[in-house]
Amino acid sequence: MSRKAQGDTNAPAGDSLSRRTFVATGAAIGAAATGVASGSQPASAQTGGVRAKLNHPAIFVADLDRSLAFYQQAFGFELAVRWTEGERVANGVTSPMTLPGAHLIDRDGDRIEFWQLSDMSGSVHSQNPINHFGLEVEDVPAAYAAALAAGGTSDLEPGTVTSGDLKVDTAFVRGPDDERIELLKFY
Repeated sequence: MSRKAQGDTNAPAGDSLSRRTFVATGAAIGAAATGVASGSQPASAQTGGVRAKLNHPAIFVADLDRSLAFYQQAFGFELAVRWTEGERVANGVTSPMTLPGAHLIDRDGDRIEFWQLSDMSGSVHSQNPINHFGLEVEDVPAAYAAALAAGGTSDLEPGTVTSGDLKVDTAFVRGPDDERIELLKFY
């Protein structure tokens, strides 16, 4: 049942994610994250897989300048590199770039990659398996407000999720191309 259906007058329109579902999802994510942090072996060590670190998500955008401005204004990302269609970019290997794009970098050196499509009609299918990506912030309500001020829209207002040892402040916003962004602060 949605927060609207439960009588929550502060719930955003179209809110279809129940707190119970959200808590269960958050608990699973939090358990995975806190299990590694507490000293237990990461899943890769338990299964024999190669240990990996996420390098960057990449998203298609309709207007590269608009998206870069949003992430810079809302979350303090800085431009790391920008390329134009047809330009070759060297990253150990020289390769042609078929679309204009850019990397933004956060305070810890993590990146988001953007690719501008002149025709966004195929982008929804390409991004369809991705539900959202999370940004860890120091203050969820402040980051939520900054995202809205920079042109984002509300998807789930700030709240606190608790389940067992998990406690996390969270909110969801939508970026300029309707991408879902989760804002998180773990305790």
